[in-house]
Amino acid sequence: MDEPTSAIGEKEAQQLFAAIRRLKAQGRGIVYVSHRLSEIFQIADSYTVFRDGAYVGSGDLKQISRPDLIRMIVGRELAEEYVKTNTPTSETGLEVTALSCPNKIEDISFSARKGEIFGIYGLMGSGRTEIFSCLFGLEKSSDGRIVVDGARISVSKPADAMASGLALVTEDRKLTGLNLSDSVRANICMASLPEMSPSFAMSRRREAEASRRIQAQFQIKAARDTMPVSGLSGGNQQKVVLGKWFLRNPKVLLLDEPTRGVDVGAKREIYRIICDFAAAGGTVVMISSEIDEVLGMSDRIMVMRAGRSAGIYSREETDAQSLVHLST
Repeated sequence: MDEPTSAIGEKEAQQLFAAIRRLKAQGRGIVYVSHRLSEIFQIADSYTVFRDGAYVGSGDLKQISRPDLIRMIVGRELAEEYVKTNTPTSETGLEVTALSCPNKIEDISFSARKGEIFGIYGLMGSGRTEIFSCLFGLEKSSDGRIVVDGARISVSKPADAMASGLALVTEDRKLTGLNLSDSVRANICMASLPEMSPSFAMSRRREAEASRRIQAQFQIKAARDTMPVSGLSGGNQQKVVLGKWFLRNPKVLLLDEPTRGVDVGAKREIYRIICDFAAAGGTVVMISSEIDEVLGMSDRIMVMRAGRSAGIYSREETDAQSLVHLST
């Protein structure tokens, strides 16, 4: 099984794990590939680690700690997984009031402050992704009010959202976040074409300079920026997607599953990028189906259920069990 929980929620994942345990009881052997260490420790008996295409080691899971396994995976010591460097201010960066889209979401209201990481948790089909689709003009909302940095905006298409300072990292980078047949450089500059071509002709110098700056800032590992982005690891591809939007200096960052399908080392780097953006006064709204992630990264969390908000809670007043209960 290769990343079988990457597109399902916690409840469905637990059902999958129950099925795996039944297969194990029947004497079946299972090879399970996952970047989510909590899953590995929950269902596996033994482990094998590969890094950069090479075998690193194997062993009994009962004989290794989580920090030691992380060290094997990334090849170095990692500090605490979730390091919060941001502090929410009293200023509102994004305010959403009574946002609705027929048969998808209804009467969604929340505000996210500058310097805040506002989390959204919900099961598949709960309406979590549809919130971003409406905010970014990918879906037409039937009702609602959107205010960015104190100014009410009208969004009917993505260009309106981008012009208002919104940036959207979609949940599937290969399908909607990248042009896989194009170069790393072209993908980084993709969302800034008007700025790169003020005279309707692409400025190759500006493009190359912007690409180098983003690669250095986000530590994107690529042999050269003219290589196809499809040749990068999942973590580096995701950093290209983030870099594409950071090049526009957004006010509000909408992140849908920002660490899906990336290894633990790349996750740590992406968390740093997100926290640094918020610490500099940016506003982050982050959807995650990983409970540990949404609890570890968010300052407040809105729970979605059946297209509606089931409540907004501070990270101190909720836990994993409460989130699952509220979302089902």
